[in-house]
Amino acid sequence: MLLTKKEYRVQLRRDRDKIPLPQKAVWDRKITETLLEDADYQRAESLFLYASFGSEVDTWSILEQALVAGKQVALPRVEGKEIRFYSIKGRQDLQTGTWGIMEPRAHCRPAEQADLMIMPGLGFDEARHRLGYGGGYYDRYLAAYEAREGKLPATCAAAYALQICPCLPAEATDMRPDRIVTEAGII
Repeated sequence: MLLTKKEYRVQLRRDRDKIPLPQKAVWDRKITETLLEDADYQRAESLFLYASFGSEVDTWSILEQALVAGKQVALPRVEGKEIRFYSIKGRQDLQTGTWGIMEPRAHCRPAEQADLMIMPGLGFDEARHRLGYGGGYYDRYLAAYEAREGKLPATCAAAYALQICPCLPAEATDMRPDRIVTEAGII
């Protein structure tokens, strides 16, 4: 029997939180290396990323290397029930925001388009369905992006292999990443 989304969220967060820090560091490096070698990342001039929080896959190395490579990097800021991406030049452009997650400061410029979006998630399945944190922020953002731009940016999720389930409950409005990068490979 399938669990509910809420039950999966509890289980997947608990499993992710149990990863020993030395193991997490090894997996984070592997995921970062794979993402940086990805053809969509290599081609991308602009990148929508997220500031990792808690036991999420560490995105800080990706952020720093993208900036060094001269890519335009934007991170989301929660604004009510929506997220909006803002360009940053470095960590100095970030402050603690909603739920303690680092967000762009007020002086940062809105970023409207990206060549690649790297998205978070608590869990994924083999069909690339994404189980987020329950707010629907990325689903709404990507639906509005597609309506505005006529297409989506390339999308990728960063996750640990233990976050991949055989099958997750999904809805028609759930946006799936093009691929999921884990320490064990790409789905």
